[in-house]
Amino acid sequence: MCAQRFTRADAQLRTMKLIVESASELFLGDGFATTSLEAVAAPSGVSHRAVYSTFVGVGALGSAVVGPRSRPDVAASIIGIPMRSDGMS
Repeated sequence: MCAQRFTRADAQLRTMKLIVESASELFLGDGFATTSLEAVAAPSGVSHRAVYSTFVGVGALGSAVVGPRSRPDVAASIIGIPMRSDGMS
């Protein structure tokens, strides 16, 4: 049986998924404002350089975390934005 070879794009996608998963947990647990890109690296199992080469900054990482979520109230709670009573931030 041959081992499956992964392309560079596959590796980059895997790295991005690991980073986003770790960031989601840290944003929920520690808050968006107190989470640095360096803090995301260790639980992701990647270097801080990998985090910086994948995301320009914590804002871009925050967008990647909340982007797939369809409810604005969920996204706002993750990054700590107060919601207005009409559901808008």
